Amino acid sequence: MSVCIKDPLFWYAISWMKMHLKPPAFAANLTQATLCRINTVLLTFGFLMMQYKSMLEPEDVGAVVAIIGSIEWRWEKCDQEIFIAAIVLNLFYKTTPFSHIPELNNTNICTLLECLYAHFFQYEPPSEFDNQLSHYLQDTGEFQNLNVRCRQAEASTNLKV
Repeated sequence: MSVCIKDPLFWYAISWMKMHLKPPAFAANLTQATLCRINTVLLTFGFLMMQYKSMLEPEDVGAVVAIIGSIEWRWEKCDQEIFIAAIVLNLFYKTTPFSHIPELNNTNICTLLECLYAHFFQYEPPSEFDNQLSHYLQDTGEFQNLNVRCRQAEASTNLKV
């Protein structure tokens, strides 16, 4: 055992494994928390993707490809629309995490939310639904001060931490 402990390759291997296991350990703790919400799950998937895509060493490639493949497979199997809607309806994120995805523009997001509304409530959304969604997504109308209030709440929370 002491030979193993004195071997620098042993410690390198331990460090390498820790680097690959730390992100999913963090994700597991986060998603199993009592206060975890559906939007947190998708943000955690994004966090994992960012972590693993930043591992560029040649010895990481095999593990990274397998892990990213597993995350993508799980994403393909889930109800993506619900997760996307949960992020969009989170006042602090809205469409920001999807800004690099052209298909998730305001028009398509409105269509997505209309479909989900009809599915959940078993009837079409009210006539003012589109207009209110547009105001919400663009921070106009009755939602024009919402972004400012969110930033104030965020700053207040950061001061308490």
